[in-house]
Amino acid sequence: MEPAGLFAVLWIGFVLGSVLFLHNRFYFPYSGVIWLLLVVCLFLLVAVAFPKHKKENIEPISLPTIPWFLLLLIILLGFFSVFYNMKNKGVGVDIFTNFSALQSVSHNAAVSRYSGGEAENSIISQILNTFIYLPALCSGYSVVYASRKKEQLICYLSFFPALFSMLLTSAKLAVVSFILLFFIGWYISYIVRYKSLPIIGLKKIISSAFITAFLYALFYFSFILRIGKTSENLFQVITNKLSIYAFGHIQGFDIWFQQFGWNWSDYGFGSQTFLAISSRLGWSEKKQGVYDLISGSSTNVYTQFRPLIEDYGAIFSLVIFIILGIFTYYLFNLLLRTSSVNLFAQVFLAALYYYYYYFITSPWIYSTYFLVFILFYVYLYISYQVRFIYKRR
Repeated sequence: MEPAGLFAVLWIGFVLGSVLFLHNRFYFPYSGVIWLLLVVCLFLLVAVAFPKHKKENIEPISLPTIPWFLLLLIILLGFFSVFYNMKNKGVGVDIFTNFSALQSVSHNAAVSRYSGGEAENSIISQILNTFIYLPALCSGYSVVYASRKKEQLICYLSFFPALFSMLLTSAKLAVVSFILLFFIGWYISYIVRYKSLPIIGLKKIISSAFITAFLYALFYFSFILRIGKTSENLFQVITNKLSIYAFGHIQGFDIWFQQFGWNWSDYGFGSQTFLAISSRLGWSEKKQGVYDLISGSSTNVYTQFRPLIEDYGAIFSLVIFIILGIFTYYLFNLLLRTSSVNLFAQVFLAALYYYYYYFITSPWIYSTYFLVFILFYVYLYISYQVRFIYKRR
């Protein structure tokens, strides 16, 4: 479960799934797919070539004292963010007990979002939205140190703000981000505490299969809410939509790359990858939905590789990925093979992982994710530097 191995499994899985489920309905020129697989190969080569220092019974310098009350407060702020969103939509908590009303609200939210009818979020909304995602990262990190059932329960409670947000808005991104951030938090915490890689056993495989089935059912239900009506062919309609949601970004990137990948000349030099910053500085324009649907594409989602190529071109983007791979393995080995618990290294490695796995677009087009990782550093600082005394009962 090294960084390059996880990256390869994820993206090769996406490619295989995309070709398997979408090739009968959409065109694949395969130029973008080949470029993407080249990125995977380069990352694997970095992993093989990176010097590995011998590890000898290393123990971390110090272990964190998880501030469970603070984590619970962060999760409660996540619930408050959902309630704030509900208030803005003029609905109450009982909306989750009324399927017809929930379907109507979720459908209207989807229509507004895709038609560009949503107003730009206020600063308050953006800050509160952070607490939909921050609990996942903090809980994933903390669950490694959860020795009591109550502590484990607090960690798993962090899922519900993301779940309620998805049901209310039909935007599955909240749950997808939760899964990614929770896993990243757990992974970083595991290698820091145990100075070893997680072992993939039968229990983890079964758990992963269960989570996959649960997510499929959850997203299926979300599409029922989004569509807003029932029909005889609803199952086929939703199945097609789910296949596009899960794998369409590969086909979309493939189409975009064929048309623009080698011919792109208006380089952004980071402005597209970090659109949250460049748009606020007035260097770039951020549109609703970020990208338009191009001819032949199954979706308007083109992976995080499109903005990278728009910034640096197809060739130099490969060089950028080699540099990122080297930096990733430097941080990875620092945390795995030395006694260091460097907080900056943990946060930067978590941010790099999120960039690698966030298959929709660059996560750094959203201000929310910048704030998530800044607050995650604060959470780690409190965990390692501030000692809390708990009275165990």
